[in-house]
Amino acid sequence: MILKALKEKLGDCKFTGISLCEHKSPYHHIAEKLFYIHDAENNQPVKIVLSGDYQLTVNNQLTTEICVVKTDKCLIKEVEGQKKCDCILFNNRRLYFVEIKSGRTGKRGERKRKAKEQLGATIDNLRSNGINLSNLELQAIICIKNHSRKIPQVTEQTMMEKFREQYNVKL
Repeated sequence: MILKALKEKLGDCKFTGISLCEHKSPYHHIAEKLFYIHDAENNQPVKIVLSGDYQLTVNNQLTTEICVVKTDKCLIKEVEGQKKCDCILFNNRRLYFVEIKSGRTGKRGERKRKAKEQLGATIDNLRSNGINLSNLELQAIICIKNHSRKIPQVTEQTMMEKFREQYNVKL
């Protein structure tokens, strides 16, 4: 149902002429128990990998079919100032908005702020295009590639609560 709505409202890849993707469609279905999402940061969309370099691990223990939607640099047009997250992952029960940030430059807090804006803008974009998300459990994920783990601080917890209140989506 959500796949049909995405295709009807947003269409297909907007970058077919310049994309280097092996899988040209923004909608990639996978039923692996374990797979990874890699954001190459080379003006190409995210891709699914089974090994090698990646920023996000997807643990699909029930091996249900998951649709990975390449939103940035693929499904959603590049419009000056329009923000969008890197990808969306969903099955018949859950939908995840995912923004991947590199831990190399800038401050962690600034990367999180930008990621939150991109996630919120994508949620708004889907809703403003009439895509009904109400029958799915929604979650937004900020993935920062970093070698050290940090315990969420009070300000981060406040940010997560505000995001939930504004978009009705857990961050």
